[in-house]
Amino acid sequence: MSPPPGQPRLAERLPGGYTAAARALIGTVTTDVNNMKNKKGGISTLTQEQEMQLAILNKSVGRTKQTAALASKGQAVKLHEQFQVGIAEHFDLGSILARANIIHGG
Repeated sequence: MSPPPGQPRLAERLPGGYTAAARALIGTVTTDVNNMKNKKGGISTLTQEQEMQLAILNKSVGRTKQTAALASKGQAVKLHEQFQVGIAEHFDLGSILARANIIHGG
């Protein structure tokens, strides 16, 4: 899958390996959530390790949004669609992962 327009420029501004690490976190959290859905009779809460990974992912997404906003001033549509800047609703895990996938090109 080729990156959306503008993503290579953003990747150049991030520390080495940042995007790959964010994609790995998205995959880990998504896998953990899917595994939890398949458990029967369990409580659907995240483990402490999963909570920590989700916090790291949220921080990564926030930093990416900040970098995108600085690099793409005046391009509101691009910021909204490609980097989810200005979207502050639906904080369930599925919505968080969906936005992270859009932002990091997953």
